[in-house]
Amino acid sequence: MSNKVKILILSLLMLAGIVPLRAQNLEGTERNEALLRILSSYSGWSSVELNGRLDIPNLPMGIKPTVKIYMKNGESIMMSVRAPFMGEVGRAEIEGDTLVVVNKMRHTYCKNAVSYVLKGFPASISDLQSLLLGRIALLGMGELSVENSPSVSLIKADDGSVMVVPADNIQPYQAEYGFLTAPTGRLTALVVSVQGKEDPVTLMYDYLISGGYSLSVAIPGEKNLDATLEFEKPKWGASSFPSFTPDKNYTRLGVSQFFKSF
Repeated sequence: MSNKVKILILSLLMLAGIVPLRAQNLEGTERNEALLRILSSYSGWSSVELNGRLDIPNLPMGIKPTVKIYMKNGESIMMSVRAPFMGEVGRAEIEGDTLVVVNKMRHTYCKNAVSYVLKGFPASISDLQSLLLGRIALLGMGELSVENSPSVSLIKADDGSVMVVPADNIQPYQAEYGFLTAPTGRLTALVVSVQGKEDPVTLMYDYLISGGYSLSVAIPGEKNLDATLEFEKPKWGASSFPSFTPDKNYTRLGVSQFFKSF
């Protein structure tokens, strides 16, 4: 196990106001109980709709666009973004290995293979779906389960939080990642350390009594990206909405050119 990932997650605990005096590597019955707490909410599903708001600092007039996401298990993700008084302003769709991102304000879009955009990073559509639903995903192995659990270490902190750290042999090239779960088993954070980058990428989760939840992403860099998605309770078994079809008014751009246009 990478000491770097342990240090990152322990640092995250301290940033959250928890000072872990000791960290215990769980084994036997205690490990099994912790694993089952994590997996207790991982029920099977075929499709789901997520509705909520997107909060990005410094948007004009404090606008919080609404977001609608439809997902078909293991097959597709569709996201529509709408702004007050403007209607739909953006769309992102993943179908198999094809990614389409649309800027309806500028009538531009890009279309590429997901594998090209990820540049060899071994993530799948199922991994992204799991993370959007607040579930742990192991790159190349799928959602955390009893069957693939031997590939992770479970490390308990003093407050009852449990760190889930994938083994070194399933960590991606030039990056390392690990998860933090609450004493209840709910996922509270994903930390990704990329080689050559001083600060990690973090994805933080918070849960509401209503069944809704939020996920906040922080991506450090020349232009730091901080954004929060605030979701209502998921609607399981939902139906899809129409996919994007470009007309003659739309211009297709390359990935870099498309994102620079923002």
